[in-house]
Amino acid sequence: MSHIDARSSRVICPGPHGCHIHEAELASRSVPRVCLVAPFPPPYGGIAHWSRLVVGELTARGLDFDMIDSSPGGRLGFDRNVAQRITVGARSIFRSLRELRQSIRRGSKVVHVTTSGGLGTVRDILLFRVAARNGLSRVYHIHCGRVPDIESAGTLQWRLLKHAMLLSTVTLAIDNSTFRVLEPLL
Repeated sequence: MSHIDARSSRVICPGPHGCHIHEAELASRSVPRVCLVAPFPPPYGGIAHWSRLVVGELTARGLDFDMIDSSPGGRLGFDRNVAQRITVGARSIFRSLRELRQSIRRGSKVVHVTTSGGLGTVRDILLFRVAARNGLSRVYHIHCGRVPDIESAGTLQWRLLKHAMLLSTVTLAIDNSTFRVLEPLL
């Protein structure tokens, strides 16, 4: 069962068993085409593992979806200096925007963006702006438990993350501590 903010229905935090849609409920719905923006292995990490599982489930259910790989490619981001991270990040942003526009032309109605709350938040904001201009629903899936620390620091990283959340239609929180920070904002 999920916990939903009754005031806004915008922040959702998975309960102890996560979010589940039962087969009968799924069969009775018309499921829109989704564009999933997430890192895919390699490199192999927490969000990439989640992405692989979700893609397997979407494929097994025969649902239409597009994938935009937001992984840095090649070496991990922490192996790069700041200039390399900015260059690789800029290329990734332009590629992601191009692929989102292609997905919209193929009929996507929802964009689901995963984040670890890092530099990719700039990309997330730009993707949400394009999605909003094209009438797509926007899901922001926060996959980092350090949001309370980011919020208390009040840095640019927090302001960008907050901006991206405000552009989303729904924000998913990874845990209860993240949910408690996000609930008053949305």
